[in-house]
Amino acid sequence: CLSDWSSDVCSSDLIDIDMDARSGGMEGETALMWAAQENDTRMIHELVELGADVNLQDDVEGETALHRAACFGNLDAIIALKECGARLDILDEEGRSPTQVALDRKHFGAAELLIWLRMASTALSVLPPSARVIGDE
Repeated sequence: CLSDWSSDVCSSDLIDIDMDARSGGMEGETALMWAAQENDTRMIHELVELGADVNLQDDVEGETALHRAACFGNLDAIIALKECGARLDILDEEGRSPTQVALDRKHFGAAELLIWLRMASTALSVLPPSARVIGDE
Protein backbone atom coordinates (compact mmCIF):
# COMPACT_ATOMS: atom_id res chain seq x y z
CA CYS A 1 0.00 0.00 0.00
CA LEU A 2 1.27 3.42 -0.91
CA SER A 3 0.96 6.30 1.54
CA ASP A 4 2.47 9.42 -0.04
CA TRP A 5 -0.43 11.77 0.66
CA SER A 6 -0.74 14.26 3.52
CA SER A 7 -3.64 13.62 5.90
CA ASP A 8 -4.63 17.31 6.03
CA VAL A 9 -6.11 17.63 2.56
CA CYS A 10 -9.73 18.18 1.54
CA SER A 11 -11.33 17.63 -1.86
CA SER A 12 -11.27 21.36 -2.68
CA ASP A 13 -7.50 21.38 -1.99
CA LEU A 14 -7.06 18.52 -4.43
CA ILE A 15 -8.98 20.45 -7.07
CA ASP A 16 -7.04 23.67 -6.26
CA ILE A 17 -3.69 21.94 -6.78
CA ASP A 18 -4.96 20.60 -10.09
CA MET A 19 -5.33 16.99 -8.93
CA ASP A 20 -7.84 15.74 -11.46
CA ALA A 21 -10.47 13.70 -9.63
CA ARG A 22 -10.87 11.46 -12.68
CA SER A 23 -7.28 10.32 -13.07
CA GLY A 24 -4.12 9.38 -11.27
CA GLY A 25 -1.40 11.63 -9.93
CA MET A 26 1.75 10.17 -8.48
CA GLU A 27 2.33 6.91 -10.38
CA GLY A 28 -1.39 6.54 -10.93
CA GLU A 29 -2.39 7.05 -7.31
CA THR A 30 -5.64 8.99 -7.21
CA ALA A 31 -7.28 11.35 -4.77
CA LEU A 32 -9.95 8.69 -4.35
CA MET A 33 -7.31 6.17 -3.26
CA TRP A 34 -6.06 8.68 -0.70
CA ALA A 35 -9.60 9.26 0.60
CA ALA A 36 -10.11 5.48 0.91
CA GLN A 37 -6.83 5.16 2.79
CA GLU A 38 -7.90 7.96 5.16
CA ASN A 39 -11.42 6.45 5.57
CA ASP A 40 -12.89 9.79 4.45
CA THR A 41 -16.34 8.84 3.19
CA ARG A 42 -17.40 12.45 2.58
CA MET A 43 -14.45 12.96 0.28
CA ILE A 44 -15.07 9.62 -1.46
CA HIS A 45 -18.60 10.70 -2.35
CA GLU A 46 -17.47 14.21 -3.39
CA LEU A 47 -14.72 12.87 -5.65
CA VAL A 48 -17.06 10.39 -7.33
CA GLU A 49 -19.55 13.22 -7.90
CA LEU A 50 -16.68 15.16 -9.52
CA GLY A 51 -16.06 12.25 -11.88
CA ALA A 52 -13.48 10.08 -10.12
CA ASP A 53 -13.27 6.56 -11.56
CA VAL A 54 -13.98 4.33 -8.58
CA ASN A 55 -12.38 1.32 -10.31
CA LEU A 56 -9.22 2.97 -11.68
CA GLN A 57 -6.05 0.99 -10.90
CA ASP A 58 -2.74 2.66 -10.01
CA ASP A 59 0.29 2.23 -12.27
CA VAL A 60 2.54 0.55 -9.71
CA GLU A 61 0.61 -2.10 -7.78
CA GLY A 62 -2.61 -2.23 -9.77
CA GLU A 63 -4.58 -1.21 -6.70
CA THR A 64 -8.00 0.39 -6.78
CA ALA A 65 -9.42 2.63 -4.07
CA LEU A 66 -11.17 -0.48 -2.71
CA HIS A 67 -7.83 -2.29 -2.43
CA ARG A 68 -6.52 0.73 -0.50
CA ALA A 69 -9.49 0.76 1.88
CA ALA A 70 -9.08 -2.99 2.43
CA CYS A 71 -5.34 -2.57 3.02
CA PHE A 72 -6.05 -0.22 5.91
CA GLY A 73 -9.16 -2.04 7.19
CA ASN A 74 -11.36 1.00 6.60
CA LEU A 75 -14.89 -0.37 6.83
CA ASP A 76 -16.67 2.95 6.21
CA ALA A 77 -14.60 3.59 3.09
CA ILE A 78 -15.33 0.07 1.82
CA ILE A 79 -19.07 0.68 2.19
CA ALA A 80 -18.86 4.15 0.58
CA LEU A 81 -16.86 2.81 -2.37
CA LYS A 82 -19.30 -0.04 -2.90
CA GLU A 83 -22.18 2.47 -2.80
CA CYS A 84 -20.34 4.38 -5.54
CA GLY A 85 -20.03 1.31 -7.75
CA ALA A 86 -16.68 -0.20 -6.77
CA ARG A 87 -16.14 -3.67 -8.20
CA LEU A 88 -15.11 -6.39 -5.76
CA ASP A 89 -13.46 -8.60 -8.38
CA ILE A 90 -10.61 -6.41 -9.66
CA LEU A 91 -7.20 -7.98 -9.02
CA ASP A 92 -4.00 -6.08 -8.30
CA GLU A 93 -0.60 -6.81 -9.93
CA GLU A 94 -0.08 -9.72 -7.51
CA GLY A 95 -3.45 -11.24 -8.42
CA ARG A 96 -5.11 -10.22 -5.15
CA SER A 97 -8.68 -9.07 -4.73
CA PRO A 98 -9.52 -6.44 -2.09
CA THR A 99 -10.68 -9.31 0.14
CA GLN A 100 -7.29 -11.01 -0.13
CA VAL A 101 -5.52 -7.72 0.60
CA ALA A 102 -7.58 -7.34 3.78
CA LEU A 103 -6.77 -10.91 4.81
CA ASP A 104 -3.06 -10.43 4.08
CA ARG A 105 -3.04 -7.35 6.33
CA LYS A 106 -5.05 -9.20 9.03
CA HIS A 107 -8.02 -6.85 8.74
CA PHE A 108 -10.51 -9.64 9.29
CA GLY A 109 -13.49 -7.30 9.77
CA ALA A 110 -12.80 -5.73 6.40
CA ALA A 111 -12.41 -9.14 4.77
CA GLU A 112 -15.69 -10.31 6.31
CA LEU A 113 -17.47 -7.18 5.06
CA LEU A 114 -16.09 -7.65 1.54
CA ILE A 115 -17.17 -11.31 1.52
CA TRP A 116 -20.63 -10.31 2.73
CA LEU A 117 -20.90 -7.59 0.06
CA ARG A 118 -19.91 -10.09 -2.63
CA MET A 119 -22.45 -12.64 -1.38
CA ALA A 120 -25.18 -9.99 -1.18
CA SER A 121 -24.53 -8.73 -4.71
CA THR A 122 -24.45 -12.29 -6.03
CA ALA A 123 -27.72 -13.14 -4.29
CA LEU A 124 -29.41 -10.03 -5.68
CA SER A 125 -28.21 -10.77 -9.20
CA VAL A 126 -29.94 -14.17 -9.27
CA LEU A 127 -33.31 -12.93 -7.99
CA PRO A 128 -36.03 -12.48 -10.58
CA PRO A 129 -36.81 -8.80 -11.28
CA SER A 130 -40.18 -9.07 -9.52
CA ALA A 131 -38.46 -10.12 -6.28
CA ARG A 132 -36.01 -7.18 -6.28
CA VAL A 133 -38.58 -4.48 -5.57
CA ILE A 134 -40.16 -4.79 -2.16
CA GLY A 135 -43.46 -3.05 -1.61
CA ASP A 136 -44.18 -2.19 -5.25
CA GLU A 137 -47.55 -3.32 -6.46
